[in-house]
Amino acid sequence: MKNWKKLVSILLTAFMVLALCACGNKEESSGNADAGDTKAEVSDDGEYYMVTFQSGIDYWKGCYEGFEKAGKAKGLKTVYTGSTDGDFAGEVDVLEQIIAKKPAGIALTCVDPDALADVINKGVEAGIPIVTFDSDSPSSKRFTYLGTGNENAGAEAAAYMAEKIGHKGKVSLVYFAGSQNQEERAAGFENYMKENEPDIEVIQRVNGGETENEAAAATSSLIQANQDIAGLFACNAWTGLGVGTAVQEAKKAGDVCVVAFDTDEGVLDYIEQDIIQGSVVQGTQQMGFWALEFLYAANHGSVIAGWSDKGLAAVPATVDTGVSIATAENLDSFR
Repeated sequence: MKNWKKLVSILLTAFMVLALCACGNKEESSGNADAGDTKAEVSDDGEYYMVTFQSGIDYWKGCYEGFEKAGKAKGLKTVYTGSTDGDFAGEVDVLEQIIAKKPAGIALTCVDPDALADVINKGVEAGIPIVTFDSDSPSSKRFTYLGTGNENAGAEAAAYMAEKIGHKGKVSLVYFAGSQNQEERAAGFENYMKENEPDIEVIQRVNGGETENEAAAATSSLIQANQDIAGLFACNAWTGLGVGTAVQEAKKAGDVCVVAFDTDEGVLDYIEQDIIQGSVVQGTQQMGFWALEFLYAANHGSVIAGWSDKGLAAVPATVDTGVSIATAENLDSFR
């Protein structure tokens, strides 16, 4: 019996030594990323920034939740900031200030695809990984774009609206003119109707401006000029609220089908009240989560070893994070 206990003791000791060695080897392996994989001298405790325009709207909360969640899983510090309005000059100023801090990485949504290209290039050339999400700057040197396939999303909105209005009637869309993602949504909506719905006429696009109040005023004018309008597609969160308000004030709630975009609490309230009949929901947390993961990968060489020296892409050039439709029937899922 004593010999048996002695044998067990020896085996347990050997097992513990082997386990410790294995852990040590694993840690050493994970720390040996190719030094050429990162242009910036950053460490795991560097700051990763998310930068947006109109920073006060609810939409960005979901994006940052995903970003923050990925950062916490890796023990990284994440920071959210942005300009308070939809003016590209304000976002350029904020981005330049963040680049001056030499952060570990930046996830950026672009209010204007061209106006931000130069400053994005400036950051990348300084060795800071930058990825765009939600709204892209494709001509810039950003590493990747993560977001909704906006033309597909516009087509999804059109298909849903067509069914709700019985596949006939006049429809229009209200959007923030000049924003690339919303131009693409509008194009997807119009193309779907043209190719699939011969009895539906898209009468015009309406620029809803930068605020809910501007969108409401523009929609009110549209309704007054087109009393027989059957459907309205609002291409973003604040426009959805403005369109919903205008339809309610015109006493056409329930008569005009409104399809909005995103899950602002006000939009969800309007769906519950049957003022808005549906809203296209983006994968906001997906955008934020994978934006952080891609920034980290660019810094630590965990995708393609030596990507920078080999002239290869660190991460995929584009990622479609998908959409769904929020309705009165599934509303609780989006609360």
